[in-house]
Amino acid sequence: MIEVLEIVGTIAFAVSGAMVGVKKKHDLFGVLFLGIITSLGGGTLRDVLIGNIPPIMFRDYRYVGIAALVSLFTFGAAYFIKKDPVKYKEAFNNLLNVMDALGLGVFTIGGMNTALGMGYADNGFLVIFVGVLTGIGGGMLRDVLAGEVPFVLYKQVYALACVCGGILYYVLLYMETPRKLAVTCGVCCILLIRLLAAKLRWDLPRIT
Repeated sequence: MIEVLEIVGTIAFAVSGAMVGVKKKHDLFGVLFLGIITSLGGGTLRDVLIGNIPPIMFRDYRYVGIAALVSLFTFGAAYFIKKDPVKYKEAFNNLLNVMDALGLGVFTIGGMNTALGMGYADNGFLVIFVGVLTGIGGGMLRDVLAGEVPFVLYKQVYALACVCGGILYYVLLYMETPRKLAVTCGVCCILLIRLLAAKLRWDLPRIT
């Protein structure tokens, strides 16, 4: 189940990253690069942090291949609809939000599982921190490379959604909840909070 979710997350974040590249009018290489970085950047940061060297992306080429293919498909789809971009603007933004939220949920829980599998189950803070880093890391790299302020620093509830879902997942595992149910609850919690935050414009306090 975890492996399937990681593939789903890779696809979701690849679409998200590639769509940002399309929005910024990058060329084919730029779109490919942003798609791959968004998909695999967070996991790479996670692996370096917990000593899982070399990072998974350099040991299992499936994820790089999937991210590249999805980014190419996204570029091709955008190329053929570019004649009427206004018509698709709302759908474009909605799809970007959904893909970003889905990738956020899947990679946060997947990152936590990697930390758990390496023997850090007793260190809840580390496990949750690693999960959040996995979830937001790729998006942060994407935004920096695209010349934007990272979502996590200003957008409606973003990293906090990862924290909430990560805590829920860790608590459910501590209570010996079946892992499939715990994974589903954790991912759905992050997905729901993120989409509601985008829809209802939930924001953390800021100085104006």
